[in-house]
Amino acid sequence: MNQSMKYRQNAAECCEAARILCDHREKAKMLAIAQSWITLAAQAERNSQLEAVITGLTGHGNGVVHF
Repeated sequence: MNQSMKYRQNAAECCEAARILCDHREKAKMLAIAQSWITLAAQAERNSQLEAVITGLTGHGNGVVHF
């Protein structure tokens, strides 16, 4: 499982926890945490795409682009 999938799983777990909470403030906090996990997942996906582009440009994964 890659990082973004792990982050999305964490978000899902937070949403499930929020669903069963009765206290509205605690529920809101849990949903905010879930949103943070989703944001992290999206950033991890962007980072992976950028890394793939850099690797494709350089032919290796050290991040140095040679022109």
